[in-house]
Amino acid sequence: MASSSDKIKSLQDQCEQLTKITEKLNETITNAVADASNELKGILNQIKETNEEMMCTVTNDTNEWKQLKINLDTITVQGKVSFDVGGRIFSTTVQTLTKEKDTFFTALISKQCQIEKDDQGRYFIDRDGDLFAEILNFMRDPTTYKLIDGKFRERLIIEAEFYRLNNLVSLLRGYFQSTNLLDIEQQIKLNEFYGKTDQSWILIYKATRDGFEGAKFHSLCDNQGPTMTIIQSTNGHLFGGYASQSWISNSAYSNAVNSFLFVLKNANNSPPTKFIYNNNGNGCYNNPGYGPTFGGGHDLHIATLSNTNTNSYSNLGSSYPNSLGLGPNTFTGSRNFTVTDIEVFKLM
Repeated sequence: MASSSDKIKSLQDQCEQLTKITEKLNETITNAVADASNELKGILNQIKETNEEMMCTVTNDTNEWKQLKINLDTITVQGKVSFDVGGRIFSTTVQTLTKEKDTFFTALISKQCQIEKDDQGRYFIDRDGDLFAEILNFMRDPTTYKLIDGKFRERLIIEAEFYRLNNLVSLLRGYFQSTNLLDIEQQIKLNEFYGKTDQSWILIYKATRDGFEGAKFHSLCDNQGPTMTIIQSTNGHLFGGYASQSWISNSAYSNAVNSFLFVLKNANNSPPTKFIYNNNGNGCYNNPGYGPTFGGGHDLHIATLSNTNTNSYSNLGSSYPNSLGLGPNTFTGSRNFTVTDIEVFKLM
């Protein structure tokens, strides 16, 4: 039988073990709390730094516009600003010059850049005066500005870039990149049909460059997502369609909800018109040997080698409405036609 001293010693040993376990547990908890505390401090510091950066940005923007307002109030009598550009004299208002942010003109008025003035207080800019007149017309009312064509436009793009008028640059460069079938007004109209006025498009297929074979069309346009197809026939008629789903080569129809056909220029001088798909299950037809083909019937079919034959045709009214009452004559004035070029664009 164990003596009392043995029991006491055993109890002491157990107490020592319990003490060690408790000390180790306390150490573990202390370390864990310290690690968590350090991690929390790091997160709080990051939040603080981010907040300070955001506040700095807001403060800088606020100060910039406060300074701009101060300068606007003192720049000229009643907010009038005059320029001598290449020898031509122009006058406009501060409001016109500051409609778009972060341009040459906002920097000028906020005195972020210094421009020489003549003895009558006019800012002198050694640039083309005729092009500046176009620049000023755009700034006065961008919504009614009439775009210009040809070489003059290329020069105007250079000037718009110099004055950092990004809205004008985008407008002049166009929304359908590398097209030579669409003028800017037609591009704007197609974006209106699409439902997004500032949408940009990338050219992925051009028949006169890549070939008129149906197989070539599918090799470049299949699995590209939504696409806009522009077709030009003999006599310069211009029409096409928007496919809301990717073209594929499975010899079957795709429903392609929200697809539409359109005419921009036809033999009847009809206004630009959009023909919305009726969702009957036959939105687009994906025959690997065909060019772009829309609707059951087909409402619009482009044959392979469409530039060498009259096998392309329209039977408008099956999956897309005969809105103009012209039926198969809607696009070119006759059911069958010959194609002179095709451009297909995907979303940017």
